[in-house]
Amino acid sequence: MAASLWLFLFASSVLIRSSFAANAAFNKTVEAVPSCGVNSSEMFYHISQAKLLPFKRNISTCDQNITDLAYPPKAIVDENFATFWQAEGGKDNTTITVDLSGVNQKFYYVNFITISFGDYSRPKHIAFHKKSSTSGNFEPWHYLVTEEEQCETVFGVPFNRFPIPTNAVLCTRYTGAALETNENITINLEGGRGKIVNNDGELNTQLLNWMNTTEVELKFSGLRLFPDPLAKRWVN
Repeated sequence: MAASLWLFLFASSVLIRSSFAANAAFNKTVEAVPSCGVNSSEMFYHISQAKLLPFKRNISTCDQNITDLAYPPKAIVDENFATFWQAEGGKDNTTITVDLSGVNQKFYYVNFITISFGDYSRPKHIAFHKKSSTSGNFEPWHYLVTEEEQCETVFGVPFNRFPIPTNAVLCTRYTGAALETNENITINLEGGRGKIVNNDGELNTQLLNWMNTTEVELKFSGLRLFPDPLAKRWVN
């Protein structure tokens, strides 16, 4: 999807009144398709060279079988901004899944999801899905679009910024204009659905069920493609 992409899932592993949350995605099992350079070496241009004349651009190579040329899925969750994942060029859709379950921690209560796009601009639409148990199926969690009507045309759901009822799947717009590169996108899974501990000291079980997550799936669509003869060489 992007020459530079990192994912952060800010979550709590236990119920506490403190707002402290760690990155639950850190070094977890991750899959991302289609990744660049899987079957053969792939040549590409970084988006930072888009405004350069063709003869001044430097071609880069992605090859997942050569360490120094690889941009693997695991770089999405390593918290190292010197490494990054990159998708196969010329594709309009990508899917990323992160398994949060482990030997000692089977699930998390996810508060925020932050996606950092490096050498690329954000996609037009993102679908967020989650599993609430290791044996469950993915279910809709949140939709993010560029224009309100895309909620209906792309995802078949109404534009909705307010969780009524509290387990409603929201479809919201990006909060600002797209940046050329280095943009951070954050969604709040808890906001507008009440408090984890309500005023009488009782746990909000409906909210906890909504935040409870064992695996996350992100589907990007409407990726930026460059309409020129070298389009397939541009990072996307």
